[in-house]
Amino acid sequence: MLIVDDHPLFRDGLVQLLSRQFQGIALRCASTAAQALAMLRESEADVALVDWRLADGNGLDLLVQIQTTHPTVAAVLCSGADDYQLAKQAQRAGLMGFLPKTLSPQEVKDALEKIFAGDTWFPSTPNPKTRLTAQQLRILESVATGASNKAIARQLDITERTVKFHLAAAFERLGTKKRTEAVTRAVQLDLIGLPIQPTATTDI
Repeated sequence: MLIVDDHPLFRDGLVQLLSRQFQGIALRCASTAAQALAMLRESEADVALVDWRLADGNGLDLLVQIQTTHPTVAAVLCSGADDYQLAKQAQRAGLMGFLPKTLSPQEVKDALEKIFAGDTWFPSTPNPKTRLTAQQLRILESVATGASNKAIARQLDITERTVKFHLAAAFERLGTKKRTEAVTRAVQLDLIGLPIQPTATTDI
């Protein structure tokens, strides 16, 4: 396995973990994309586990390149962010897996065992639609059209305070802090449709 990560503490910790979990595994480490490509030219690897953020590029681009030049290498992306969208990008790019660094040692072992066996492993993420109420979705759709809290309150026959309460809850569940961010995130997750015309107001 080739591990590509520019954080020595995480890289060394992962080496120790894998050495304990998988007896006899051969591990090589690189800290940059350029170094990783040079090492693969010298000797193939079965698996390339690459961090998302590298000093000379991003891990997803590197793994796409590796898939082209070394098609037998199982490409796996890892990241300090448990990012649903990044996991989807990795899956669409044909990678074998996406491992958030928030996984427990046992979860890392289980995921890599599947990948070593030729399967894919991506974190199962609950559909945010199941965690947003119908009212929250209606309010986000109105925000997307540029409606103010006052206008939304009139439209739904509720108070502005209730609008703010629902928006705050939606922000928390979507992992956002602003109206425009929440609308953009909801569209990316197919929770609401276009057009996006978020209001310039700064209220919740």
